[in-house]
Amino acid sequence: MTSVFVGLFRFAFFVAAASLGFGAVFALFGFVSPLLDALNHLQPLWFFGTLLCLLLTGAAFRNQRSRALMLALSATGFLSSGIIVMPEVMSGFLDRPDAPPDAPAYRLVSFNLFGLNEDMHGVAEMIRAENADIVALNEYFPEQRGTLHPLLIETHPHFAICAGGKRANLAVYARMPFESLGGEPCSWDADRRTGFLVARFGADTGQSFTIVATQLDWPVQISPLLDGAPGGFLERLDGMTARQRGEFAHLAAGLQTLSGPLLLAGDLNATPWSYALRRLARDSRMVRETRNLPTFPLLWHFDTWRAVPAILPLDHVMSRDGAIVTDVRTGPASGSDHLPVIVDFAVSAEAVPASGA
Repeated sequence: MTSVFVGLFRFAFFVAAASLGFGAVFALFGFVSPLLDALNHLQPLWFFGTLLCLLLTGAAFRNQRSRALMLALSATGFLSSGIIVMPEVMSGFLDRPDAPPDAPAYRLVSFNLFGLNEDMHGVAEMIRAENADIVALNEYFPEQRGTLHPLLIETHPHFAICAGGKRANLAVYARMPFESLGGEPCSWDADRRTGFLVARFGADTGQSFTIVATQLDWPVQISPLLDGAPGGFLERLDGMTARQRGEFAHLAAGLQTLSGPLLLAGDLNATPWSYALRRLARDSRMVRETRNLPTFPLLWHFDTWRAVPAILPLDHVMSRDGAIVTDVRTGPASGSDHLPVIVDFAVSAEAVPASGA
């Protein structure tokens, strides 16, 4: 009986190691296919899973050939994952620039409120405690707005609100006045899932800057594969990532119309290990400032909502053209399944004057 259990354990170990190893290798080649690239969002699983398999292989397999096979599978997966993960880890230790002495400095709080978050007083208290100059919110639904809006305008009387589809419930609040830009910065059509707010600050000071707040959809849709959409199987597979590709292209095109110091902030529903997020930064000429900053999921539903550690960096800040980010960190848990992102930044006196729509 013992030999049966040992055999089952080794078979399960082999299946796990093979799945993890091949998953990591496929993710490494995510530049070939957006669907393979979606595997990069699971890099913590590939990295730590293959590392665990490496450490346990010696104890689990006594046969030399079996051990060599398992070591090869696990090592290949671990190295493939490390090629993606380690540059991101190392970049988090780079020093950030100091703000020029004559540059005005600000603090931004970017926060995915979470649709089921009812603790709006706690959110308002967190924003006050962080002494935020500007607040960018997403998943800001009407029932939350009814409580939070009166609390925020006491200290942040200038605001713009977007109320649209699932991901198009956004807001920007600020202590100082700003101009909301764009021909269609958000949508009141519930069928349109995403939107973005463009807020131009300091237009009358000569040192203006722009904040773009947004939220994007998850990288993969299952529905194109299951709902009988026209086209063959390969077309349906391609359709699983078409929504994210379209949203990234739309956002990059919008950012290209703006000039001057610029910050993009929001829940992009993409991890820094993905080629897609790197392409977004490249195509929009932005620098991603969030490094090694897990923000999700603080809550997970197992029969009820339970607290879990954040492992995925989904909430991002990117900068361009004289917006100098001097510090980025996560704030305290405030009732959401995301952590807030706190950004200290300055606007260079030599920055290109802002323009665009």
